[in-house]
Amino acid sequence: MIIGILGGMGPVASAQTYMHIIRTCQKKYGAVQDTDFPEIFIYNLPLQDFNDLGFEDTQRNIILLQLIKGLKKLEDAGATVLLIDCNTVHTFYPEFKKYIQASILNLIQLTTDKVQEKNIKKVSILSSHTSRRIGLYEKTLQTKNIECIHITDTEQQVIDDAIIAVMRGKNTDIHIQNILNICKRLIHHGAESIILGCTEISCLLKNIPDKKIFIDSQGLAIDTAVDMWHANTI
Repeated sequence: MIIGILGGMGPVASAQTYMHIIRTCQKKYGAVQDTDFPEIFIYNLPLQDFNDLGFEDTQRNIILLQLIKGLKKLEDAGATVLLIDCNTVHTFYPEFKKYIQASILNLIQLTTDKVQEKNIKKVSILSSHTSRRIGLYEKTLQTKNIECIHITDTEQQVIDDAIIAVMRGKNTDIHIQNILNICKRLIHHGAESIILGCTEISCLLKNIPDKKIFIDSQGLAIDTAVDMWHANTI
């Protein structure tokens, strides 16, 4: 089994995904030697017409064609399990399955499954501007009768600022505290857990000491990919 990572959306998150895979292999399966780790292909796709906010509806076809091309490159190289390191572009997941034979991990479904597993009834989502606008997570969560406690427009701007800071490599403790302040309000208003629905936000909060309230979509996909690889090696 070969893991393929479709990254570049953005590159910082893709780099963290690779290191997260390595650390997971070490901590969960005691990997030490080179042969203890999976084969991994990373394709850094500089996605056109896509930025820190996401994309506009008029750009859907342009975005989709680039993503399919990137996934095909990984599949043609031999990757058998694909991880798309961006939540927002999972809006195209049904289209991906029409063109790609390899298994594609679905961050949205994995996260929803984890919410159900934990018997959580109310959540909030920290996501990109586009993911929020199109209700990327809400649509799936609502089919499971899971209520979403929504963020405000002002809070979304704070999240957007944090995302672009990570992309620029200029995120600070202030960005972290701003996000945590939003989380406090959401918890106060009934959210039982906070979904990290943007890989840049996952990067931003990776070193905070208490992560119990968070469900990290990126981390779930990585754990799933590593577990699949390990099961395939037994």
